[in-house]
Amino acid sequence: MAKSEEQPDIATEMAALANEAVKDAKANYTIELDFSMKSLEAVEEVLTKKVNPLPLDELVPKEIEESLRYGAYIGETLRREHKDLQWLQTHPEYPGGPPVLVRGDIYIFPVSWALKRIHYGREADKVAPKIKAFIAALDVQAKQKKQDGAEQPATALEAKPKDGKKPKGELEERSQ
Repeated sequence: MAKSEEQPDIATEMAALANEAVKDAKANYTIELDFSMKSLEAVEEVLTKKVNPLPLDELVPKEIEESLRYGAYIGETLRREHKDLQWLQTHPEYPGGPPVLVRGDIYIFPVSWALKRIHYGREADKVAPKIKAFIAALDVQAKQKKQDGAEQPATALEAKPKDGKKPKGELEERSQ
């Protein structure tokens, strides 16, 4: 599957989980989440209240459920702001991992961020700095794409010069 093709089942599932986070934040913390970028500050507040530091081998199902909900909310908020982000069931190099967002070669891990914040509660696990870093990376990628006039290839082997000619030294298929 090409990176730009969103997996419909996971996209629907993550949107539903994000809506559950909205309901949870309102019911349990009287915090309104509206899928705005500003609302991500409120998500940090909710995650801080959910901190339950346990040894990693004592990860509990409730932490996993909450990290899925709030990670989905973070991801859906980013996806609504950056419409070309797509959900994938998992990162291709980490089968069995949580859902991720992708655009080009940038992968975003909001479910993992939420889990680490809830599970460890460390300052280093706050999600706000991670969100800012990835937004900056997405902005750089968008500017680069605009300057180049076309989407960057996924791999170096797919790269073709603008004049259509192969550069010297490019790998070629060889028939034997």
